[in-house]
Amino acid sequence: MQLRIIAAIAMPLILVACQPTPTRLELVPVWRGAPIACGDTIGAMSAPQSQWQLAQLQFYLSEFKLNNQALTLQSTAHQQTDVALLGSDCSGEGHWTLSFTDTIDNGDLSFTLGVPFSLNHLNPIKADSPLNQSDMFWTWQLGYKFLRLDITRTPDELNPQTGWSFHLGSAGCESPSPMRPPSVPCAAENRFRYQLAYSGQPRLTLELSELLPANITANPDYQESCMSEPGNKACAPLLSQLESAQRSVQPLWSLQQAEPQHNNTGNLKESSGQ
Repeated sequence: MQLRIIAAIAMPLILVACQPTPTRLELVPVWRGAPIACGDTIGAMSAPQSQWQLAQLQFYLSEFKLNNQALTLQSTAHQQTDVALLGSDCSGEGHWTLSFTDTIDNGDLSFTLGVPFSLNHLNPIKADSPLNQSDMFWTWQLGYKFLRLDITRTPDELNPQTGWSFHLGSAGCESPSPMRPPSVPCAAENRFRYQLAYSGQPRLTLELSELLPANITANPDYQESCMSEPGNKACAPLLSQLESAQRSVQPLWSLQQAEPQHNNTGNLKESSGQ
């Protein structure tokens, strides 16, 4: 009898001990290595009298794999099993954590910036979260905004421009109307895949200075926002940067053990999850 009681107590403990520990990755947006949050001035991106500030940063990551084996995300308000929406619209609390169902071992961690074609052109009204956010969707024909980066500034006498945006998504999508999804992939899918060496690092950083020019105000090509239109002068260098980062030419994405360090300018602060 005592052995049965001991076994009955011990068995649930053994089962709990055998359960894998879900891996979590904290996403930290940075500018030249320093964490940046909503309302922060974006480094040396402009002259002091016309400083740009981060107004919205949100993006979809999907198709996670470790050594080419699929990884599953936990189903939450911000994730489905194969796609997650990260970032903040700066009007409320954001989401900056990736949660996987299992423990991730050491190896090559890869993921896609974008929404898979099979999900990209569905009806967002009927879609489950996080694919039901209207400001991250264009039309059934074009699909979702894979990345939405909005910045704002106070105008001055030399430059009246108050805002600038980069909204990444597919282009060249063909269907009978904007309210109809395409039956084949778009001419410019604009999905980008990245691979990083994972060895237990708790943080994934996005280095915005590798995407945006140092002084956006002084570059005439960036007077117009980029909505992923073909032929847009502002889009060409942005898409080129995203493509180059796939080949590890630039450290757009990186895994880090420690919290990113603040720079010496004192104008950036730790991302607070806003």
